[in-house]
Amino acid sequence: MRKRKSFCCRMSKIAGLASLALIVAFVFLLFMPIASAVADECEAIAGEVAARVPEVSVGRRTSVVLFLAHPAVKYASIGCLPSRNFVAVAEGKYPKADHFDFIGSAGAVVLHGNSDTIREGAIRCLKRALAKPEEDTNLDFGSFSFGCSADKLSTVVTVQKR
Repeated sequence: MRKRKSFCCRMSKIAGLASLALIVAFVFLLFMPIASAVADECEAIAGEVAARVPEVSVGRRTSVVLFLAHPAVKYASIGCLPSRNFVAVAEGKYPKADHFDFIGSAGAVVLHGNSDTIREGAIRCLKRALAKPEEDTNLDFGSFSFGCSADKLSTVVTVQKR
């Protein structure tokens, strides 16, 4: 003989699920304005980079990354979450000087730092990466943290505040 669940037991499960749904909705509504504010701030920074750095245009946008176009890079991006960073990718193993000029000037706008410090840190980091192919290299320089990698096809420099 099967026991039937009582009406109270079924109602308490429904109430529990309703409470859970209410909590999830509340958390979503709580954090939605924060994500929107971060996205708006990120778009404002990208607009500032486009205004201050010659030949920069703002490209497509994902939920946490804005892409930039410039003749000195294959592509560049501004990462907004969880913390702000700047990434520049160049074709080939040995980027030209204008690549580092771009990293310095755009990185200074994105990270609110000194363009010469960011440029010099990128150069030092990439030199280390070229000395150790197939490995990622990290470097702390000034108030910034750099991550670099280089292979035959491209070089990647990532900059963020420490």
